[in-house]
Amino acid sequence: MTKSVKNQVKLLPNQPGVYLFLDDKNRVLYVGKAKNLKNRAGSYFQKSTLLTPDKQIMVLKIRQIKHIIVDSELEALMLETNLIKQHQPLFNIILKDDKISREEHPRLSITREIKNDKAKYFGPYSDRTSIEKTLELARKIFPFRSCQSLPNRPCLYFHLKLCPGPCLLTSQRKNTKYNLTNIRLTHNHNLKQVAAFLAGKTSLINKELKLKLLRAKKAQNYELAIIYRDQLKAMAKITARQKIIYHKPVSQDVISLKNNSKQAFINLFVIRDGKLIDQKKLNLKIRGQNQVTILTEFIKQYYVRQTDKPKEVIVPASPLTADLNFGFKITIPKKGRKLKLIKMGEKNIKLLTHENKQYEQKKEIILEKLQTLLKLKQKPNRIEF
Repeated sequence: MTKSVKNQVKLLPNQPGVYLFLDDKNRVLYVGKAKNLKNRAGSYFQKSTLLTPDKQIMVLKIRQIKHIIVDSELEALMLETNLIKQHQPLFNIILKDDKISREEHPRLSITREIKNDKAKYFGPYSDRTSIEKTLELARKIFPFRSCQSLPNRPCLYFHLKLCPGPCLLTSQRKNTKYNLTNIRLTHNHNLKQVAAFLAGKTSLINKELKLKLLRAKKAQNYELAIIYRDQLKAMAKITARQKIIYHKPVSQDVISLKNNSKQAFINLFVIRDGKLIDQKKLNLKIRGQNQVTILTEFIKQYYVRQTDKPKEVIVPASPLTADLNFGFKITIPKKGRKLKLIKMGEKNIKLLTHENKQYEQKKEIILEKLQTLLKLKQKPNRIEF
């Protein structure tokens, strides 16, 4: 571990969030979640930690650690998934669905590489455990095949109602007691639902399940209605509202701001398609301007260069909107999820100001040493090569 990385680990907070390991070319190597950022990210650099060979290689490549703090471990999990999907880090695992590529009766499998084939890919995810938990939960709602090769007869998963039994579709036995047409339809339908589930399209699944539940009740098919009811309950647990995730295609930027007479600190959350996909931390030098002026100037200078503009920008105070015409709505929330997002941004700013203060202190010490070594009359303001 380099001295720079060691110092970065020391600055990590003891709070829940997501950490990103970057290499010397600023490429994201790995994204992980943590209940305690300092303890989790720091564990990779402890001699007592047993790392897999690929993680040992990863640690040697790390040159920078970035992080985003959130309110809970569950929010960290949601954010981790979105950042992994965005950055496609080399050392994260990917979940793969072989549905279109090779097999007549598709299955789900886990892989570390994306091939140029017709398969559908989901993820990547941070580790194998998180994938297995995701699949275990999805399988209880929508049973699917996972065996590498189809057996000659139904296995235990079929009898536990965790697999529709596509192996029966290849059986040559006559006068089977199973409804093969129903097995085929159920298997194909469940795979579509699992694909939608892994893609985050939970609202569409809920609508379909509610409609099927209603139809089953009207037809007095109460056994089927119970299945749909249980599936809806399971989906409700998964889609519990999180303030960093919208279950609709929301496009927002959330700006949090703290300032003193000399500096302004801005945290910008980028939300696209209802998901928090990026965070920007900015430190601006100012000359006593108030918050309204700072917000106005920041929005004017930042969005004039942006091609991916949101439909809505959420801010803590009202900027001088008469000067702004970028085609998006500006909102100053008083309560609810939008205000909570601003507050979460302010937590990140608090950490940023602490880091900035430590940086300035270290800089002054270095400049004083440099002044002494070079026998300068005053501390240097600039160094040129």
